[in-house]
Amino acid sequence: MANFYGSYIGFGSSGAGSVDLRFGLTYGYSSGGNRSGSSNIIDYFPIAATTGSVDWGDLTVARSSIIGSSGPTHGYSSGGWAGGHSDVIDRFPWASNAGSADVGDLTLARAESPGGSQSQTHGYHHGGNNTDRIDRYGFAATFTATDVGNLTDACMGIGGYSSLTHGYSIGGNTDNTRIDKYSHVASADASDVANLWTGMVYGSNGMQSLTHGYAFGGHVGGYLDTIQKNNYITDADGTDVGNLSTTGNSSNGCSSLATGFCMGGGNVSGTKGIESISFVSDGDSVDHGALTGSDITSVAGHEH
Repeated sequence: MANFYGSYIGFGSSGAGSVDLRFGLTYGYSSGGNRSGSSNIIDYFPIAATTGSVDWGDLTVARSSIIGSSGPTHGYSSGGWAGGHSDVIDRFPWASNAGSADVGDLTLARAESPGGSQSQTHGYHHGGNNTDRIDRYGFAATFTATDVGNLTDACMGIGGYSSLTHGYSIGGNTDNTRIDKYSHVASADASDVANLWTGMVYGSNGMQSLTHGYAFGGHVGGYLDTIQKNNYITDADGTDVGNLSTTGNSSNGCSSLATGFCMGGGNVSGTKGIESISFVSDGDSVDHGALTGSDITSVAGHEH
């Protein structure tokens, strides 16, 4: 346990403090999404209990197909669909349910299932709307995004996750097995480094462990229930490690150290709430409670 804990606390060379912001200690959050129509709801739920979600506030604009990231004091929700493509970057505080403030803009308004990642200091929003653009915005002061590179192809229906030093774009409509990797340290284009175990379009964002990125659900020739992971330390190809409770697409996720959480998404028969996936043992997902609302897809995921 000491080695595992030490990988998390005290890594601190980034200067962003001693906590790895990719992992929540107490709560997971969802924002926006499609809940029988575009939604402005921000939910939160306890990582350690299966009591489901509570409404934590609202985004400034109801929208779906957005990307979430997690700073030291606030959560961020970028882009999406609000009756048209949105470039809005909202942020909301962890400390109170005061709602959101519009703090900046992406370089390009977009929806259509983009992907995202985050470093200790910045959030990233990549692809969507059949663009290859990678946007970056700061958690400290400069909230408006800058264009810092390009994916290997213009695409939508993608997902993403984060290592400490890189962002990853997974799947998508142009090459549904591709895993792209781009730097969080320097502005640079992405490179194709690996392949998913099986193709994924309209899949997942925001789930990673200390060593692996996770992809779950999606749609390729039909709705999928696959949970797959790839080792981002070695940039290995993906492997199949379990299944969701039902098939479905347009889910998003968040992470604690030991567990990933799949939020929303579904198929023509209905949608899911919150499901948990063990990073320690892998295997199938288990129920972790409900989100607020109904018919929930395309939410953004956050953790704190």
